[in-house]
Amino acid sequence: RRGRALGTLLACAALGVIVIGILLQFGVQDGPLEWRTLYLVGLLPLLLLSVFRRRIRETRRFEEHRGQTDEKGSFWEPWQPQYRRMLVTVGIIHLGRSLPLVASTSWWAFYAERERGFTSAQIGFFIIFAYGLGVLGYVVCGRLMEQWGRRPTAVLYFAMGCLWAIVLFQVESKAVAFPALILAVFFGLGAAPVMGAFATELFPT
Repeated sequence: RRGRALGTLLACAALGVIVIGILLQFGVQDGPLEWRTLYLVGLLPLLLLSVFRRRIRETRRFEEHRGQTDEKGSFWEPWQPQYRRMLVTVGIIHLGRSLPLVASTSWWAFYAERERGFTSAQIGFFIIFAYGLGVLGYVVCGRLMEQWGRRPTAVLYFAMGCLWAIVLFQVESKAVAFPALILAVFFGLGAAPVMGAFATELFPT
């Protein structure tokens, strides 16, 4: 059930973007601090995290393993020869995904306003609905990687994420940009569960 769990958990990350879209509708960026106000909003979840982090338990497998050995894992253990190749491979893939993904998701609103003539209200509307629907990509990814496997799901999501990101930044029509943004979020951000699985399944607990 790891795939489904990762998909559901990581879907919560996209909810924060929806909150930003709602705040843009209320003109929070027009206050005295302008866009910096959004960083203050981002501090609120950290307060909750300080409470909930104390309630997170270790997995049963980890507790059993710790009870069987007195050894403490070294910081350099993941770089041992049996893990090194996959560690570097997954790291490169993750970096290769993250650079264009962060650029496109962070700069789309700026691009839409400056290059395509969107208003702040339209951008907020697009973000709320595109991310609201696109967040399902996380959940679907979690289920597909349990049924199809990690690699086929990763290839599908990476290919479709690239395709719809290119479409999103090339079209001028708002009617086409809207579904393109939904699908770019669905596949581009939605690939996070399969990357999370690759990164954690490289090593024994």
